[in-house]
Amino acid sequence: MYDTLILPTDDGKGLKPGLATDWSVSKDGLTVTLHLRDGIKFSDGTPITAEDVRWSLERASNPDNGIWNFMLGSVDTVEAKDASTILVHLKHTDPAILPTLTVFNAAIMPEKQYLASKGKSDIDKAKNFAQHPVGIRPLHPDVLRSRLFHEAGARSVLLGQGRRRGKPLPYLDGINFEIIPDDATRILKLQSGEIDGAAMIPYARAKELDQASNIDMKLFPSTRVQYVTMNVRPELDGEKNPLSNLRVRQALNYAANKQTIIQIVTHGVGKPMTSFLSSGTPMHTGTKPLYPYDLAKAKAFLKDAGYPNGFETSIMVIAGNQDEIGIATTLQQMWSQLGVKLKIQQIDDGSRDTAYRNGTFHMRMSVWTDDIADPNEFASYALYPLTVGALHTGP
Repeated sequence: MYDTLILPTDDGKGLKPGLATDWSVSKDGLTVTLHLRDGIKFSDGTPITAEDVRWSLERASNPDNGIWNFMLGSVDTVEAKDASTILVHLKHTDPAILPTLTVFNAAIMPEKQYLASKGKSDIDKAKNFAQHPVGIRPLHPDVLRSRLFHEAGARSVLLGQGRRRGKPLPYLDGINFEIIPDDATRILKLQSGEIDGAAMIPYARAKELDQASNIDMKLFPSTRVQYVTMNVRPELDGEKNPLSNLRVRQALNYAANKQTIIQIVTHGVGKPMTSFLSSGTPMHTGTKPLYPYDLAKAKAFLKDAGYPNGFETSIMVIAGNQDEIGIATTLQQMWSQLGVKLKIQQIDDGSRDTAYRNGTFHMRMSVWTDDIADPNEFASYALYPLTVGALHTGP
């Protein structure tokens, strides 16, 4: 729906023009200059102005407007120098500022239409604007449900009028996005032809679909990493939290045989992590698994932590997600060798997200994929407590 000033190249490793035709960084690294494309318009036909860009970027860098402001944390002010020239002034040099301008948080929105939305606060205006959004893409949402990706149902999309960058796009009458959380149901609809495409196919079904004559299934290199987020707050549910102990977390890591998980759940797709970063992320280092399987060491660490007989804990997974359920079930069996009793909670994504953000969880199955070809994003999100409390795991 929305566009950014700069776009990533198709391989995700470089940059190409978006709403801006070109850009440059000053010699001192403190100013980014971008020139807007001529004749660009929002989906309602109003022109995209330099003022819209200035407002959008300053709003996106405001710490009061959501957690993703950290991506633009280096931005001091944004200046609309003239009708087609934007100056982004930085507080300090930022090697990742150009790829950051490709991220969804840096998308350009219409200032007047947004501010005209009902609500006293920015969050209220954002909710109301989302019901009748004005974007840049020629596809217009006809029905946009709140917390769309956390609800089952359909989302209808209608076409806007006009041309996009001189080309009559898109070449179709409309699109329906159907949100189907359950893997099995989604695949059945795909196989029957009831839907034309599907994402997030469970690894266990990939080979089957790849061999189907009526389905074009592709696996491609990705920066996706699958991990377990552990809540390290000292107390949970009014009781001492074993996961707050570093030795406990290390013990669970050593008792988790990642290669076995890869063989059983992902059917050989993937490899054990050698860093908290994906091996596809620039500047990744490490050649050996961080926690190779060692049950004896795991038992020793757990005993040293004061839990020689284990403990009880839980992990949240999305109901109907075969990959998450499969990994959690395998970990349940592996950790039982330590005396750890793992309860698997299958819940909807919305409920899980609420518990996650409120810090009222023990563990949750998590996944990450880089938005930019730079380690800055995940390093800031996962390791810097002031960003999101280090993945909402606590102080």
